[in-house]
Parts: sequence; C-alpha cells; structure tokens
Amino acid sequence: MPVAGGCSLASILWIKDHHPELFEKACVFGHSNTYMARWLTGRFAIDPSSASLTALYNTNENNLDGMKTLPELSASRGQASRVIPSHGSTGRVTPKIALELGLAREPEVVIGGNDAVLAAYSVGVRIRVR
Repeated sequence: MPVAGGCSLASILWIKDHHPELFEKACVFGHSNTYMARWLTGRFAIDPSSASLTALYNTNENNLDGMKTLPELSASRGQASRVIPSHGSTGRVTPKIALELGLAREPEVVIGGNDAVLAAYSVGVRIRVR
C-alpha cells in the first residue's frame, strides 16, 4: 500500500532514497517531542499519538511495544523511538540545561503528545467533569 504523504514514514523513505548518507547516520526517528525530550533529558522517546503519525506504530494494539522496523527501511531497532504514555516522563531536565534555562531545579519532563489528540482529550475530560 502507498504511504500517505502526511505520515512520517514517507519522509523517512524520502531521506533514505535521496540522502542515504544522512539516513545511515540517523540514530533515531521521531517527532518534535522526541527531539525536545532528548535535548532536555538526554533520552529519546515518543508518545502513542505522535508515534501513530509515523505509520510505524500499531495503533490497534497501542501496547507501547515500540515502533516496528520495516524491511524497506533496513534500519536497526535503535532508529525507532521508545514509546511511552503521553503523561509519561522521559526523566529530569539535565543540570546543564537547567542552568542554561535559569531553573532552580531539574523538573521532570513529560513527553506530551500530538496537539489535536491532546486537545480532544482535554475536551472529553471537561465534558465528563461537568
């Protein structure tokens, strides 16, 4: 089946075909929250809502088992981000980053998720509370 253009897998395959040297150097594939988690804590992760946009995550099972590796990618499992719940923590802000940001402490970093999914969730929570 063709890969939808809005899905990350399409971009990953484009990089593989057009810039194989970059593809081979990639240590992980993820989304913006994957990058932010790495920058803030030193650990890569992704939430299920963002992982579902990659076409590499089994949204039917949604078991946090990680993203699959396809033969077309010929990528090691290390190139897929660890999947954790949206409310899950990737760890604490590193002391170096806390200092750079002017933080008095090193707070926990929550992975978060896709904006539309989390917005729908927050609306659902408000409706149930009323």
